[in-house]
Amino acid sequence: MLCHVKKFDRDFRENFYGIEACLFKDEKDIWRFADESEYMYEQDYPIDKFKKYSKNLFCWLSEKSLEYNFIPVLEFDGLNKYVCEENFLESLLEKYKAVRLCLDTGRLHLQNKIDSDFDEKEIIRKFARYTEVVHLWNVKISGNLENNHFPALPSLKVEDGWAPILLGCFYIGGVKNVSR
Repeated sequence: MLCHVKKFDRDFRENFYGIEACLFKDEKDIWRFADESEYMYEQDYPIDKFKKYSKNLFCWLSEKSLEYNFIPVLEFDGLNKYVCEENFLESLLEKYKAVRLCLDTGRLHLQNKIDSDFDEKEIIRKFARYTEVVHLWNVKISGNLENNHFPALPSLKVEDGWAPILLGCFYIGGVKNVSR
C-alpha cells in the first residue's frame, strides 16, 4: 500500500496508528463508510474469495508485525454470516496468533439491535480470547439511536436500550487494553 508523503505525514502522526488511514481521501472520512467503493455486500462477495483474501491478509499482517514489532488489531464492524456462522476467522486467529481483535461494545450493540440474526453476547463469548483491545462505550437504542459514544456507566440498564456492558466485561475479563 503506497501513500502520498503528505497524507502519510498526516495519518501516521504520533498516537495515531491506523494503517487503513492511507485509504481515505480526507481525515473526516475516517470510520465513515458512505461511499459504495468502501464496502461490499455479502451476496456480492463469495466466501471462497473472502477466505482467500483473509488468509493473505492475516499472513501479511503477521509478517509485518514481526518486521516492525507491533500487534495488528482488527476491529469488528458490521459482521456478516462469514464471521458469525463460520469458524474460519477463529482458525485464522489460531494460526496467526500475532493478529488480535478489538471488540467495540457500542458497535456490537448497534448491530444486535438492527440485525435479528446477530447475537452480540455470542460474538463476545466466541472472540474474547482473541481480543487485545476493547472500545468500551455505550449507545442507547430504543427505536432510534440515542446517546452515541456515551460513557459506559453502571447505572445504564439493558432494559432501557443500553448495551449489556457488564456482561461483555465478564466474557472479556482477561483483555489487556480497554479504551473509553
